[in-house]
Amino acid sequence: MSADSSVHIAVLQMTSGIDPAANAAAMADAATRAADEGAAMLFTPEMAGLLDRDRKRARDHIVPEAASPTLATLRDAAARAGIWLHVGSLPVLAENDGEGRFANRAFVIDPTGAVVARYDKIHMFDVDLSTGESWRESAAYRPG
Repeated sequence: MSADSSVHIAVLQMTSGIDPAANAAAMADAATRAADEGAAMLFTPEMAGLLDRDRKRARDHIVPEAASPTLATLRDAAARAGIWLHVGSLPVLAENDGEGRFANRAFVIDPTGAVVARYDKIHMFDVDLSTGESWRESAAYRPG
């Protein structure tokens, strides 16, 4: 073992938008860059795959985990780069939710591209601001 036995990580700050393919490409590029710069793991933000306040438009892109092109792109990127990848979260169609809500799901992907852990967010961001603005994550997402 070398004198420097530290493990290097990378953290991606990005502005996710309404185009899942563009968001996935940005994360895949970051995984390659992180690995090229010696990082063993890349961390991405929550809702990195899609962030869209228009639920009707977003619904067209939110599919079950097994059918997610964003997750497939990220699994492939981790395998190509040989890097661990923590996906802060992606919206996926929630299993067994009779109300049609989504899951806000985080993933850990290993350097072979396998999903080794997943977690559905359990505390929803529901708030009423003094300006009268109201945010209800629980209206679209179910707790895990």
